[in-house]
Amino acid sequence: MGPDERDRLEGVVVGTRRRSFTAGKRWLLSASLVSSAGLIVAACTTSGGASIGVGSGTNGSAGLSMVGSPAPRGTGRLNAVACPTVTTCFAVGSPPPSAIPPSATASRAVVDVTKNAGLSWSMEKVVTSTPTVLNSISCPTAKSCIAVGSTAVPSLAGVVVRTLDGGKRWQQISSPSGAVNLVSAECLSKVECLALATDGTTYWTAVTRSLGTSWQQGGNLPAGISGVSRLSCSSADLCIATGFTPSSPAHGVGAIAVSSDGGASWSSSVVPGGTGIIHDATCAGPRSCVAVGTMSTTTSDVALGKGAILTSGTGATTWTAAGSPIGLDDGFGVSCFSGGDCIAVGTVWTPTVPPTPVGAAVMTTNSGRSWTTLEVRYVPNGLVGLSCPSRALCVAVGGGTVARLSATS
Repeated sequence: MGPDERDRLEGVVVGTRRRSFTAGKRWLLSASLVSSAGLIVAACTTSGGASIGVGSGTNGSAGLSMVGSPAPRGTGRLNAVACPTVTTCFAVGSPPPSAIPPSATASRAVVDVTKNAGLSWSMEKVVTSTPTVLNSISCPTAKSCIAVGSTAVPSLAGVVVRTLDGGKRWQQISSPSGAVNLVSAECLSKVECLALATDGTTYWTAVTRSLGTSWQQGGNLPAGISGVSRLSCSSADLCIATGFTPSSPAHGVGAIAVSSDGGASWSSSVVPGGTGIIHDATCAGPRSCVAVGTMSTTTSDVALGKGAILTSGTGATTWTAAGSPIGLDDGFGVSCFSGGDCIAVGTVWTPTVPPTPVGAAVMTTNSGRSWTTLEVRYVPNGLVGLSCPSRALCVAVGGGTVARLSATS
């Protein structure tokens, strides 16, 4: 993103929000999330990692903004991002429509990578047997990642690709039996991962204990849940799946399923009436869970509406509405830390005719009870995926855009 690969990341300064990329020869404004105490959190690393100093801040944006740039050439649409380290992130999605159906050299999946905390991106070489749409990625270590999705043409089938060497080589491996699509994946350990699979009617958990070499079927999600979009596990004892339950043709009400046994069984959470589609949820702990989505109940298309924020202090079994934050009309991704700090991304509707959804980001320092709008620049489309490997780095993706949390200049 932005400038070319920079010199090794090194340097620290205390008392301001500046960062050195050249061993102190040059300093650039930087930022981290604001802690609940109102301080910029220090994140110091050894050579090869960025350093962020401590300074005074206030609840609110504290000069933070989400700044976007175009994804690497050849990227069509990005759906998800995972950052296994504070400098390395992988974003996954699909090729441009012109590549489907592809030539022999275009039969691939899209995996973009940054090795410098989102400053610049490049496309990985990922060859698959047919054009592929990757929906989700999880990286249990700095070297290993697993991404899931489905074939684009001629017929749907689940697809799994993985790397064991930090992205130098990606390999298509076996997919769970019976799945026409794998909507999300989450790894619980170096080798154990869960994927949400569907045959077009039912959703279930697929489990691997070999990082995708083989899969076993786990528990079915509760009957009636549809449009499942995201799987999030804070531990093997707490996994969440989000979506909706159809209420009428092309409409649905928010639905959240929770598992306390690593996906072996699922139960429905209690969601407030009137909630629209839920796109993502996460827990920093069993008493600090946040879900995001929209109050719109339209399932057939992206529809104008207010954002929906839900919170849970009961291990995701019961949820409470936390209002609609200004600056987020539809939440698609959320990431939280202990202490109550969270970032959420999605879309906001511009006052044009017709209204147009563009990128949006908000933050909370009190586990979702109140939110502050962040400035979003150079993000002409909605943001649908988010990864915050530390309080010093958040990366978001959506459409043909990659975005990075940074200080407002």
